[in-house]
Amino acid sequence: MRAFAKRCGIEVEYGNRELGSADGVSFGGRILLRDDLAPAVEFAVLVHEIAHELLHRGERRAAVSKTARETEAEAVAFVVSRAIGLDTNTAAADYIKLYSG
Repeated sequence: MRAFAKRCGIEVEYGNRELGSADGVSFGGRILLRDDLAPAVEFAVLVHEIAHELLHRGERRAAVSKTARETEAEAVAFVVSRAIGLDTNTAAADYIKLYSG
């Protein structure tokens, strides 16, 4: 996923500053991930943030509610994670519920 992000022109960085309680954040061309995530969690969070980068920048961002943006990004993370055999248990559903999705 890091190589895919790079091909898309998205820089991936690690660190805990600027994150608050989030595991990752998308800044428009740059993704910051918490540096202490387990590999499977890091993968799912990176997919979620790449989905934001690809789906929720530019004009579409203002046209789509935060609930829809978070539901879409987490749905992408769920599908991609499942496709490679990662069992995310209820994490995706729990996250989507957090945003009333």
